[in-house]
Amino acid sequence: MPWSARDASKHKKGLTSKQKQDWAATANSVYRKCISDGKSVRFCEGKAIRVANSRFSGEGGQMAMTKVPRNALIFMEPSTEDCIQFRAGEDDKADQMQIKVYSGRVIPNHWYWDNLVVDLDGMRFAGRFPILEEHERDKKIGFSTKRPVVTDDYTLLIGPENVQFVDTEESQKFRRLSRQGFPYQASMYAKPTEIQRLARNETADVNGFKFKGPGTIWRKSLFKEASIAVFGFDPNTRARAFAEDDFVELAGIEPINELSDDAKSTEDHMPDENITVEQFKEQSPDAYKELVDSVTSTVTADLEAKHKQSLSNVESKFASDLADSNKKIQALERANTLREEQDLQRGANGIWATKLSASKIPNRMHEKIAAMVDYNDFVNADTNVFDKAKFSEAVDAEIKYWQDNGVVKSTVRGAGSFASDEVGTDAEKMAEEEKEDNSWLDDMTARAGRQAAA
Repeated sequence: MPWSARDASKHKKGLTSKQKQDWAATANSVYRKCISDGKSVRFCEGKAIRVANSRFSGEGGQMAMTKVPRNALIFMEPSTEDCIQFRAGEDDKADQMQIKVYSGRVIPNHWYWDNLVVDLDGMRFAGRFPILEEHERDKKIGFSTKRPVVTDDYTLLIGPENVQFVDTEESQKFRRLSRQGFPYQASMYAKPTEIQRLARNETADVNGFKFKGPGTIWRKSLFKEASIAVFGFDPNTRARAFAEDDFVELAGIEPINELSDDAKSTEDHMPDENITVEQFKEQSPDAYKELVDSVTSTVTADLEAKHKQSLSNVESKFASDLADSNKKIQALERANTLREEQDLQRGANGIWATKLSASKIPNRMHEKIAAMVDYNDFVNADTNVFDKAKFSEAVDAEIKYWQDNGVVKSTVRGAGSFASDEVGTDAEKMAEEEKEDNSWLDDMTARAGRQAAA
């Protein structure tokens, strides 16, 4: 999937080039519909091939005859406004009616054909045809003495001059209610003799516009009758179509009402196709009940399983997303905490470096003195805010303490008259001075109540 015309020969021999294209279009259309109904890929592929093959089951690849529900050939005009215009005459014989049977546009979501367009250029008409109520053969309203008119904008019109009313109870009731303003709608019945399937996004010209698939075009058809209706289209049409023994044979139309894999287990209990559902129910009540219970149980179990699986998938995805979010949040919190601590350290070190550089304390003493004031003592435990002002005051006090106690850079001037941290050049003298400085520093530390630095 999707299939092309070249794939047709793998599944059906003896097809012409045009028939191969029709085979591929049919297979693709059936496959999409099957998948949209929630069936498995494997089942839908098999069904698509079977249905495409069934279109050409005759000798030499001729179109096969397929039974189609009669109600599948009934559809209404998409625009329901002003479909029927009734003009009352001076007497019953002078009454006139015009019917907009079809505007030539897309009939969306037809229960059998999906999106449907009837090509009016390919529609044929009999000389006269009936006008019925709700497509019921015994409810006659009138008839048309001439074929309908197809206007320049592809609208199919009947009447008004060529509509002849008949003297029936239904006809009289229709005219009486129309005089009172009752809003009847229009519907028609026709039989396709040649169809074209469009795949998704495939386009074709029809009735003066481009029709974009997926959908079906009746390229050739035979107009049978028009009807007046209360709603134009009965939402129960599909259900009745398979319950009533009312089918029409068409050439090359794939069957829609095949059994699914799940329903084939009940195939042995299905009624003979020559009897109605009511007859089957009456003749085999136990088998009928078993069939209904089986289908109900299967559908219910399938819906429950899909519901549970959907909930399980949602819960699993939610738990996975939550776990991933927690990990990301923890990583962000860790990185943020580390960054804040590094910022605090850099801020404190910067204050020490600036103030010690501006002081008279020797460079070799900077690291030891900086250890005397811990920046953590000036960070609020609740807000993690660093009090730079108080820390700076503490640093200034510490530096002043050392300077007041004589820890300052040497002012001995050499030949070049520059102050230096180092006195003389004799190594032994320098070592002795460093020892004295360390001893003095330890003594100062002890006086301050602190442990001497190692």
